[in-house]
Amino acid sequence: MVVDILLFEGDGKKFGFNESYVSKILDGKTKQDLRKKIDQAKKPIIVLGNPNLNRFILSNKKVDVLLDPHNNAGEDFMNYRNSGMNHVLAKLANDNKIAIGFSLTSILDSKEKSKIIGKIMQNIRLCRKYRVNMIFASFAREETEQRQSHDLKSVAVCLKMTPAEAKKSMEFAEEIFKN
Repeated sequence: MVVDILLFEGDGKKFGFNESYVSKILDGKTKQDLRKKIDQAKKPIIVLGNPNLNRFILSNKKVDVLLDPHNNAGEDFMNYRNSGMNHVLAKLANDNKIAIGFSLTSILDSKEKSKIIGKIMQNIRLCRKYRVNMIFASFAREETEQRQSHDLKSVAVCLKMTPAEAKKSMEFAEEIFKN
């Protein structure tokens, strides 16, 4: 079943999704602030990536999804992109059964789309290597940001997911919201 995650009360069925879920994304500047928000939040818990807090987020077993770990990751290094993730964080995500989320909205809103796409592709390779579950959804804030389900799948394949991984990443959200 193909599922989309929205940040507003909307209907995904007219965009080709079997189901759409409304969620709230948690964001924090400090560990204490984020810990307080996570403790008060209802399941599923989706936390926006922060390069200074990604390790803390992935260490917390209450978290279900780390969304856009590349968010505000800063300058790239000489030989590779600073994607907000590394092999240690990918293993931690696998051990704690935390999915890594990628949003189409973050790509569309970015001023430097090529850099964001490169960072997402690097994170997809890490997730594949360490068998971390991935979620690819629109995370639209309003109806004009929504896209068709086959468009999302095509973008995921362009980001170097296999067609099977792209389909699974669009279905995995249902498992999180049903638990």
